[in-house]
Amino acid sequence: MIRGPFYFNVDVALARTFPTGKGTRLEARVEAFNVFNRFQLADPVVDYASVNFGKIVTAEDARILQFAVKFTF
Repeated sequence: MIRGPFYFNVDVALARTFPTGKGTRLEARVEAFNVFNRFQLADPVVDYASVNFGKIVTAEDARILQFAVKFTF
């Protein structure tokens, strides 16, 4: 068993619904992943045949922002 590094992540979502008429509405949504943009190391390579066995050679994604609008009728 190989342990990976400590992982700390904060995700946030904010949504607001606006009535737009008879039976219709508009929803606006903003999502942020890894809000504090902390550098996150990925898990080490666990393939015994690999030259990089036990080494960390990648990182997780940086901050990601996502926007969405939904119209319901």
